[in-house]
Amino acid sequence: TEVVLANTPDFDGAIEAGWAKAVAAMIEGITRSGERTRQPKKIAILPGCNLTVADVEHLRDMVEGFGLKPVILPDVSRSLDGTVPDRWITTTCGGTSVEEIRELGTAAQCIAIGEHMRHPAKMLHGLTGVPYVVLQSLTGLKAVDRFVSLLSWVSGAAVPARVRRRRAQLQDALLDGHFHFGGKKIAIAAEPDQLYQLATFFAGMVSKIAAAVTTTD
Repeated sequence: TEVVLANTPDFDGAIEAGWAKAVAAMIEGITRSGERTRQPKKIAILPGCNLTVADVEHLRDMVEGFGLKPVILPDVSRSLDGTVPDRWITTTCGGTSVEEIRELGTAAQCIAIGEHMRHPAKMLHGLTGVPYVVLQSLTGLKAVDRFVSLLSWVSGAAVPARVRRRRAQLQDALLDGHFHFGGKKIAIAAEPDQLYQLATFFAGMVSKIAAAVTTTD
């Protein structure tokens, strides 16, 4: 067990800022510094706070589909469902192990999802030299295509047939959604990266973002 400190007062920033500070604090306090021997199939994923449990679980499945080993920080995919412990515990199950965090410097690539995760990614790069890419979102065809292309490049593997199939399903769903949302005015109130995520989703169906309200710059 490791204890790390993160300064996240309520009066400074919002949930995205606090989330990013907490992740950066874990990296700074636990990850071994210095250049390490890279594991070519190991990839570090830093998901933003706007990704749901199902999003992170699907993210893991997709990365593993390319033959890669993802280390997700934080990993909430196995914490909230399908877990019935024998006794009451005050913390959630699952998650990323301390040893996995300690060995993040052996990853071949780091992918940060959401602009607010740029700081933790830069922290990891500064400590260990692991190269990083920041993806603004994983919502919409363009964003997913970029993510899939990156996984294919890192792994050296072709895009799996099931991923191509899911892309076709997404494309079909967006076309169907166009008839319901095309030309409609949309108002969104959300954290900055989630706002971008939702705006991208509706813009992909030719909706008009009439009003957008967020928490921080």
